[in-house]
Amino acid sequence: KMKKILFLITVLLVYASCSKENEDFNISVSLNELEFSPDGGEQIIEISSLSDWNCEYDTEWLLVRQQADKIGVIAEPNPLSESRSGIIKLTIEGSVISEIIITQSGVELNIEDKLLSIESRGDTLSIPVNSNTQWTFDSQINWCEVNKDANNLLIIIKRNYIMDERNGIISVNAGEVSFDITITQSGCQWFESFEMIDVEGGTFYMGAQKDSPSETNYD
Repeated sequence: KMKKILFLITVLLVYASCSKENEDFNISVSLNELEFSPDGGEQIIEISSLSDWNCEYDTEWLLVRQQADKIGVIAEPNPLSESRSGIIKLTIEGSVISEIIITQSGVELNIEDKLLSIESRGDTLSIPVNSNTQWTFDSQINWCEVNKDANNLLIIIKRNYIMDERNGIISVNAGEVSFDITITQSGCQWFESFEMIDVEGGTFYMGAQKDSPSETNYD
């Protein structure tokens, strides 16, 4: 009978020891998954464990700041259109106890009106730009005034006083994603090619000069 009692005590001690070991190796995290926008940023995960723990990761675009009871996960901006993912492993004494999945969406950029045909008299257009991140534009067209207006591209096309068609390109960029808006403006009719200008008082000539030594014979 005494042997049975000793055996039971031994079993209980072993069970308590194993339970204590398993409890020490437990780890609790506030989030098992994190999602970042293309802009990146930092998010905090709370960590709870009775043992000393470490984190491991090999994702280049992630930076993890480990503190006593939390980790700060920092994601760099994603300039590409493809989404990407990474894993942070929480370890105790070299054993992986928990994993945190990190995903970051890619850049989305959409412009419906990429080909614009404008009459010679000019126009003012507001082009919607749909994107999940910040975007910029680049324009070298001297006959267009271009501005960013919230989620729209405001384009003011000046009147074309020449009789030839003219073309220009405005580039819209978000990260490494880019789209071109091509503007084609028709030339004016010959009778529309005159531009009104301000002049000071005095004598001046207008029209086509005929062959004249005095250079004063104008139509």
